[in-house]
Parts: sequence; C-alpha cells; structure tokens
Amino acid sequence: MQHTPQRGSLSVREGIARAAVRLFLERGFVATTVDDIAFEAGVSRRTYFRYFATKDDTILEYLDGLGERFAESLERRPAAEGLLRAMQNTTREVLAAEAHDTPLGRALTRLIFETPALRARHLAMNASWQPRIAEALGRRTGREDGAADTYLRLLASLMQTALDLGTQQWLAGDSGSLIDYIDEVFETIRTARDARQETSPSFSPSDAPRASATSPRPSA
Repeated sequence: MQHTPQRGSLSVREGIARAAVRLFLERGFVATTVDDIAFEAGVSRRTYFRYFATKDDTILEYLDGLGERFAESLERRPAAEGLLRAMQNTTREVLAAEAHDTPLGRALTRLIFETPALRARHLAMNASWQPRIAEALGRRTGREDGAADTYLRLLASLMQTALDLGTQQWLAGDSGSLIDYIDEVFETIRTARDARQETSPSFSPSDAPRASATSPRPSA
C-alpha cells in the first residue's frame, strides 16, 4: 500500500507530459501555455509546477539521462572495438532502445530542433554530457581522467556531432531510419580518417597527446 502514492504521482506526471505533447504538436510550442497544459491534463496550475519547473521540461524530460545511457553503453562495448566503431555502435544501441524512430518520436524531435528555446536547451544538455562520455572513452583506453583529456573530449564532441548531424538529415529526408542517417555520418568520418592516413601515413588518430609515456594510445 505504501507504494500507491508513488504510482499515483507517476501517473499524474505522465498525464501532464502527454497532455503537453498533444498540445505542442497541435498548436505549437510557443502558442501553448502552462495553463493550457494544466487544463488539458485536468490538474491545477499549482499541481503542474509540483511536477515540472518549466514548460520546456515536459518535452525535454525524455532526454534526461540519455548522456549517461550513452556512456554506460560505451563502457560495455567489446574491448576489441576501436573508439570510432564503439561510438557508432553505442549510438545505434541507445537509439534503438529509445524508440526515436517512430512517427511520434520524429514529431517530437522536429519540434525540439525547430523551436529555438527547446533547441537551445537541447544543445546545452548535449554539452553537459560531454565530460561523462569522455570519461567512458577514458575507461576504454586506460586513462584515469578522460573527462579532462583534450583528445577524448574531442572524440566525445565528435560523437555528439555525428548524432546531431544525422538527426538533422533524418528530419530533412523523406525516407530512411534515424540510425541509417547517423551510420552514414560515421562512415563519412571513417572515410575521411582513412584518406588522411593514406596521404599522411606517419599520422594516425591513435597518435593522440598522452598524459605520460606509459599511457596507452587510444585507437579510433
């Protein structure tokens, strides 16, 4: 019996979020007010603010924790995978589990990308994930402080850029899955890397700056 309030609270929270999504898609984000959402959800304005601090939170909530899921997936990838392949497979794994590739997922993603206020919050969230993803990359390469490593932060940023660019192309395209578009971005990165290695054989992405002579070289 003691868990009933918790389940009830979760139901109210989900109801508010669903009502917000319906109104955002019908009327647009800017035209929808907190009062509209509260009325649609059948709750008071006070109850709304008990669960959500802002209007943005009702739609961005589903992105909460996504960075941690990316990092955890990276840490689980087979050790034999290079960093670039591990980043690509991590992106595939997480997005498949998140069910972004649905009509509703596409509509919500488009709303976020096309609404300046939501897009700004979205980019800020992405930036906040970078140290954790770099830390996960560091664990794969034996580096104790990946979050402070310039090379690993750069790779984390590259992973986020591939996700963001692939998503933009997916939204602009007429067909194909989100994962297909992101795979295409990663393959373009891989092709550019291989071409660089062919023209400058003395350089490799594994030749990253190292904290010490004993630090292992990460290989992409």
